[in-house]
Amino acid sequence: MLAADSGCSLQDVILTSGCSQAIELALAVLANPGQNILVPRPGFSLYKTLALSMGIEVKLYNLLVSGGRPGRGSPGISASQK
Repeated sequence: MLAADSGCSLQDVILTSGCSQAIELALAVLANPGQNILVPRPGFSLYKTLALSMGIEVKLYNLLVSGGRPGRGSPGISASQK
């Protein structure tokens, strides 16, 4: 059983009907209407869509690749806000 293997109890596990519901539940727990969240750009657009539909302001920040080359390990990722 996954919960037992990870050291969690069954009460620690929340089952959702996909990532949309999981993200909506997480946003509802972490932010109230009128508050804001940071969302990376590029990123998964559903965060912005769901947050705005819940009255949560979205502030975007850009992800910039710094260094690294394809095939030679993963590039470093740094964030900068515009």
